[in-house]
Amino acid sequence: MALLAELICDVPSKGKMQLMSLSASEGLSRPFEYQVEILSDKADLDLAKFLGKSMTVALELPVGTRHFNGLVSRFAHSGRRTRQFFHYQATLRPWFWFLSRTQDCKIFQEKTVVQIIEEVFADHSGIAKFSKKLSGSYTPWEYCVQYRESDMNFVARMMEQEGLYFYFEHTESGHEMVLCDSISAHDAVTNYEKLPYESNWSQAHGDQAEGVRSWSVGMQVLPTKVVLADYDFTRPALELLKEHSVARQHDQNSYEVFDYPGEYTKDADGQAYAKIRAQEQQAGFRVASAQSDARGITCGSTFKIEGLPDNSQDGEYLVLSTNIFIEEGVQIGGEDGSDGHFSCDFQVMPTADTYRAPRLTPKPMVYGPQTAMVVGPSGEHIYTDKYGRVKVQFHWDRLGKRNDKSSCWMRVSQPWAGKSFGAINIPRIGDEVVVSFLEGDPDQPLITGRVYNEGFMPPYELPAQAHVTGIYTRSKGSTDGKQANELRFSDEPGKEYFSLQAQKDFYREVENDDNEHVKKDQYIKVEGKRQDIVDLTLESTVGGAVAIKHGADHHIDIGGDFLKTVGGVINCDVGGDWALKSGANVGADAGADIAFKAGSNVAAEGGMNVDIKGGMAINIQAGMTITLKAGPSCIVIGPSGVSIDGPLVNINCGGGGGSAKAASPPAPAKPKAPKEPTDHLKAQVDALNKVFKA
Repeated sequence: MALLAELICDVPSKGKMQLMSLSASEGLSRPFEYQVEILSDKADLDLAKFLGKSMTVALELPVGTRHFNGLVSRFAHSGRRTRQFFHYQATLRPWFWFLSRTQDCKIFQEKTVVQIIEEVFADHSGIAKFSKKLSGSYTPWEYCVQYRESDMNFVARMMEQEGLYFYFEHTESGHEMVLCDSISAHDAVTNYEKLPYESNWSQAHGDQAEGVRSWSVGMQVLPTKVVLADYDFTRPALELLKEHSVARQHDQNSYEVFDYPGEYTKDADGQAYAKIRAQEQQAGFRVASAQSDARGITCGSTFKIEGLPDNSQDGEYLVLSTNIFIEEGVQIGGEDGSDGHFSCDFQVMPTADTYRAPRLTPKPMVYGPQTAMVVGPSGEHIYTDKYGRVKVQFHWDRLGKRNDKSSCWMRVSQPWAGKSFGAINIPRIGDEVVVSFLEGDPDQPLITGRVYNEGFMPPYELPAQAHVTGIYTRSKGSTDGKQANELRFSDEPGKEYFSLQAQKDFYREVENDDNEHVKKDQYIKVEGKRQDIVDLTLESTVGGAVAIKHGADHHIDIGGDFLKTVGGVINCDVGGDWALKSGANVGADAGADIAFKAGSNVAAEGGMNVDIKGGMAINIQAGMTITLKAGPSCIVIGPSGVSIDGPLVNINCGGGGGSAKAASPPAPAKPKAPKEPTDHLKAQVDALNKVFKA
C-alpha cells in the first residue's frame, strides 16, 4: 500500500509515529488550523517537547509533494488505540497565531500600515516569516495605538482597516505569510491551473482524473454604496464626506451604509477608505461552494474551471477557503491498511471581483478617561504648538522616553474656546492631565482635565486652606514656586478677601468708565514712582481731612486758573524761602487783621504809587529812625529829633496833601465743586445682587 501522506516532525522520538489523519482548515486573512491524528508505539511521549515545534504533513501529488506545515500549539495523549499503538493528537497553527499569546500597549507614529506590521513582526523575528506582494501605497498614520491587545489582533485589524489580507505558503520545513492587497498577488498552483468539472456520477463511472465534483454558486443582496464622514479640526468648515458605489444589475440594489468616523482627515484617504469599505461589503456577492478530490487546491491560489453545466460560470476563480480531510490507510495489528482518502471542500469567488477581508477583528476601546504626564524636549518647561496642543506619556507606555516623541500632539479642552477669544491654560511639562478618548478610540485622545499628585501638590495648604479658591501660576523656569501671578478668593467666615498679585508688571485697561466703590478704608503704597495722566478733568471729593506728606519737592504746573476755597484756617509753615510772583495783580482781603512779620527787613515797592490807608489811625514805629523821602526832600525822625530837609519847606501853608487810595483787592472766584462720581454699573450690580439673594 502506497502512503498518501506522511508525518514529518522536528522532535526526535525513539518510537514510531504514523499519520492517521489530517483535518486542515484554511482561509484568506485567518490563521489556518490543522488537526493531526497520530499513532505511536510509545505510550510515554513527552508532550511538552512537542509544543512550539514544527510539524509537517507531506501529501503526495500526482506530480510532486504538497506540504501542510505548522507549529504545534497543542499536543495531547488520547489513550491506547490498539494493543500495539497509542493515540496522540496535535494541533498545528501558523507562527502568526502564536502572536495571539501576547498582549501589549504600544504607540506608533508617522508609520504606514506596512511599516507598523514589519515593526511588530520584527519583535518575533525567530518565527515570523513573511513576504509582501503589495501593489497599493499607504498613507502614514500620524498616531496609531496598540492598546491591550495581542500582536495578532493588532496586525489583523490594521490590515482589515487598510484593505490588506494574507494567506500562507508551505514548504517541508516551514511556512510563510504572504501579504497582499489585489488579485495580482495570487497565482495558480503548478499542474492545477485548470480543473474540469466532473460530477460524482461521472467519477463513479471510471473517470479517475482530479477535478471538481460538486459546484454550487450563489449571489446575495448586499449594500452597494458606502458613505463615510469625518472631521478635521484644522479645517473645521470642510465637509469630509466621501462615498463609493459598486454597480449591480438586480432589484433592491441601492442599499447604502453610512459610517462615522471614517478615521481619516485627508480627502484622498477618505476616498480610498470608502472604496475599500464598498469592496469589503461586496466581496461576498458571488461565491461558489465546491467539493473536489484535486490535491493541489490551495487557499490563496487561482484556477480556471471549465465544463460547468452553466458555461457562463466557467472562468478563473480565487480560492477563499478550504477544508481538507486526509485519512491515511494505517496498518493496525499487522493487517494491511486501506487506501488513503482525500477530500476538499472549498469556497471561491471570480477573480473579476475584488476581495477584501471583512473587518471581524475588534478594535479595543478605552472605557473611560486615563491620566498621563505632559512631556516635551529636555530643558523646556512649556511645549506646545499653535493650537495649544501638548504631548504626553501614558502610564502604560513602556517604550516612551518622556520627551517630545512620546505621543502625537493632543488637543486640550479649555473652559472657553471661541474665535480668537476665550480662555487658555496650557498644561506644562510634568503636569498630570486627564485624557479622554473620542468614542473610546485609543487613536483619538483629547485632554479634558488636570489633576494634582504627590509630586505636584496644590498651591494652597489643604485642608487648612480649603476655603481658598484661586488661580496660581508659575513664572516660566521658576523652580521654587514663589515667582507667580495669582488671583485668590478667600471665603473664611469673617475674613473674606480677594487678592490679586502680579509677579512683575500689571496692566489694566478700561475701554469706557471705571467705577470703584470702597465702603471703608483704602490703602495704596507705591514703592517707586507714580504717574497719573488725566486727559480731561480730575475731580476729588473728600468728606473729612486730607493729609499729604512729601519726602521731597512738590511741583504743580497749572495751565489755567488755580482756585481754592478754605472754610477754616490756612496755616503755611515754610522752612526756606517763600516766593510769590504774579504777572498781574496780587490781592489779599482779610475780614479782620493782616499781620506781616519779618526776622530782618520788609521791603515794599510800587512801580507807581504805594498807598497806605487806615480807617482810624496809622501807626509807624521804628526802633531807631523813620525816613520819609520824596525827590530831594526828606524827613528823618530819630531819637535826637526830627529833621526836615528840602529846597523849600512850607509849614502850615494851607495846601492839603492827596488822599491815599483804599485797598480794593478783587474777590477770589469760587472754585467749582467736584461732581459726585457717576456709578454707571450700580443699576446692573443691584439687579445681580437681587438675583443672588433670591
